[in-house]
Amino acid sequence: METIAYRRRAADKTARALFALSALIVVLPLFLIFFDLLWKGARELKWTLLTDLPHPVGEPGGGIANGILGTLTIAGLAMAGGIPLAVMSGIYLAEYGRGKFASTVRFAVDMLAGVPSIIMGIFGYLREFPR
Repeated sequence: METIAYRRRAADKTARALFALSALIVVLPLFLIFFDLLWKGARELKWTLLTDLPHPVGEPGGGIANGILGTLTIAGLAMAGGIPLAVMSGIYLAEYGRGKFASTVRFAVDMLAGVPSIIMGIFGYLREFPR
């Protein structure tokens, strides 16, 4: 009986070691690529990267200021429209949440909460660029 338990423990330790080695082999290239990017990219991180506009193709340098400003503008406009609507909907449902309109609002909220944001982004992207 003791030899069976010993064999099981030995097989368990061997399997765990093989799984750990396999995980290391799979994750090692990811870390190597990440640290290579970090090593080479850290030299290029400067304040001008965030504040300058992009240069024409072929010209060295340039920044991403227009991308940052565009992202902040879109996020700000979305929040300016979405936050008041969400707060008003929540207050309406909490205070006056009876009837057909409340049921429709609750259904819309449940649908929006249940759909992943990436799906909404894909539909927005397809809507922006029709074929």
